[in-house]
Amino acid sequence: MLRVLFITALLSLLGNFASRAAAANVSLADLPNAAQKLTAYDGYVVFSQDELSTRAWHLMVWHDGSIRRLPAPARNMPFDASAGATAHGAPAIVYSQCALDPPLPTTSELQSSEYLREPDWTKARGCHIYELALPSGTPKLVKGIYAAHASDSTPAISNGNIAFARLNAGSHVAKVYLWQHASRRLIRLGAGPGPCPQGASKPPCQPSSHVTPSAWVGGMSLGKHALAYEWMVETNGAGFGEGAYPEIRVDPLYAARQSAPSVVLEESFASGTCGYAEGRSPNTLATSVLYTSIEGDCGAAGGGPEEVRSSFDSYSEQTRTWRSAQASAGLTTAIAVDHSSIYWLSDVPKPTSVASGSGECRRGYVACFEPVFTYVQDCAPAHGTCTLMRSSHLSFGRREHRHPGSLG
Repeated sequence: MLRVLFITALLSLLGNFASRAAAANVSLADLPNAAQKLTAYDGYVVFSQDELSTRAWHLMVWHDGSIRRLPAPARNMPFDASAGATAHGAPAIVYSQCALDPPLPTTSELQSSEYLREPDWTKARGCHIYELALPSGTPKLVKGIYAAHASDSTPAISNGNIAFARLNAGSHVAKVYLWQHASRRLIRLGAGPGPCPQGASKPPCQPSSHVTPSAWVGGMSLGKHALAYEWMVETNGAGFGEGAYPEIRVDPLYAARQSAPSVVLEESFASGTCGYAEGRSPNTLATSVLYTSIEGDCGAAGGGPEEVRSSFDSYSEQTRTWRSAQASAGLTTAIAVDHSSIYWLSDVPKPTSVASGSGECRRGYVACFEPVFTYVQDCAPAHGTCTLMRSSHLSFGRREHRHPGSLG
């Protein structure tokens, strides 16, 4: 697996490196029925939560031990919100509101190992970017970004500048832009490759009656020196595995412009049996990026149950080295960096259909059950327990570069 990270600034943030994680972890709140996405700035942790009685998602904020609902209209899916600083340094969030949200996954998709958890934003319509000041502002359309015949989503804000993904009318491949607050200009950034590279003519790049090849952004994190984002590509409708190649990518920035080609931080994969790996929740920090990796394999020798583990991963562009840390019990399914604090979701999944006589998970694994791909669809109590955690110090050890096939 291709892994990468910017880590220079993490040296001061995350402390001395060691062979294992040694985190000062604090449990802040249980978050039942929360989406596994976090964003944070200035002590405000923002997330989406499902109101089961109405099946509507609401935008929520945790701050100083209390949780409340933000005044954003409910939607039928988790919000694509991102927290950061306005041009005046005040905390705010940006997110999209759509005339038509991406469609919800079907029950079979939720149960399938081929389901891609990120919404397919190529199927949304009429999305525009809104900004909401924390803690008590009201949503306001970002007029400098608004385009009547385009659909904009998955924004991120830093010092008033806003990055976002745009789908023009009739297009199925997103473009990434940075809106400069001072000049009110839109700057095109790199983004990832389209679903059909130039010269490709054989399937699955040929459109079918069921699937249109497409590419979109799952989420973003904007810093002064880099934009990190999840880049999704779908060619034949599988969604995860052979037909989709979700990546974490970084566009280096200088003076609010892209200063070097995009870099792939991590590629996800599924082996087709039970081996897989994926990266999630990229967070920029100066010239660094921190994200979480979740990996699964086929269990211990002799036919044991499938096993899952997670880690905090980082990469330094200057030293070109990978670092990894593991937190306490639970899968790290989402993270948000806020100055010297790391907020994260710890998901402790319920075992399902564990093979009898298979024994316990091997050391280092935090979940042991079948089927492995159902581990983190959401934070519904039926699936497990999700807790909002905070860590101020993590100890990282050097991580070897590894190819995807080594996990299967």
